[in-house]
Amino acid sequence: MSDFSNISIATYNISTIFQIYLSQLTIYQRFFQYIYHNLQYINDFFNISIFRQISAQLK
Repeated sequence: MSDFSNISIATYNISTIFQIYLSQLTIYQRFFQYIYHNLQYINDFFNISIFRQISAQLK
């Protein structure tokens, strides 16, 4: 094989690796956004519950 063929194959392989990586990156970004959103919701719920408990004790 010539050097040009080797470079072409290497470039194709690197391109394929980045395409796979970027497609997976999108999935992981969505997953972490989902987790982050739910953690915020859980924290909000916890804070509201604590506030209600304190308010109930003050009555």
